[in-house]
Amino acid sequence: MNTTVPSTLAFERYFLKQANAVRHRLQFYEVALATLTAPPAQGARAASVFGPDDALGPVPAQFWAHGVRYVLVRATGWSCAWPLG
Repeated sequence: MNTTVPSTLAFERYFLKQANAVRHRLQFYEVALATLTAPPAQGARAASVFGPDDALGPVPAQFWAHGVRYVLVRATGWSCAWPLG
């Protein structure tokens, strides 16, 4: 599954790649998610959001328009995925 992963730094990418074990295609971006930065999610089926990301307001509708159907929370103590729609 293609997954957009915003708000990632180089040191995080190593661990996320190891945990992924090539099950999914991860697209990493350093920029935090917001209304203006949601377009890179185009073509992804899922988006993994983190603390600095803004996944409220118009962002879920933008995700849906870009084909994103799942939002995953990337945070300590959380293991959540919400289907959109």
